[in-house]
Amino acid sequence: MFDALCHSDRSTIHSINEIDAIGHRIVHGGNYFDSSVLITPDVIKKIESLCTLAPLHNPPALKCINVCERMAPDMPQVAVFDTSFFQSLPPSAYMYPLPYELCEKHQIRKYGAHGTSHRYIAQR
Repeated sequence: MFDALCHSDRSTIHSINEIDAIGHRIVHGGNYFDSSVLITPDVIKKIESLCTLAPLHNPPALKCINVCERMAPDMPQVAVFDTSFFQSLPPSAYMYPLPYELCEKHQIRKYGAHGTSHRYIAQR
């Protein structure tokens, strides 16, 4: 990816040093994230803990974060969560009609999807 950014016939940059930060779209932020965040070891642990809620998406995203960390260790990385847009929903909108203890134990709720697109459209 870095090579394609810097050395293809369509490149607009010539060096990785011309990039100020790396952004990652993360599908599931659970109840942890209601906005984009700078990626830290704690953020990585929380994303890992949510892999059971998005097993096809969060693990590959974590691999990308790790690769970028190795390739550009001093570059800030930001996580943008698809579920963050919906964190402001009231419980009456996100809760399922199931026993509360079950929902808490298994993190069952309506999280929403494609929140980055919804946020963009709502702000336009």
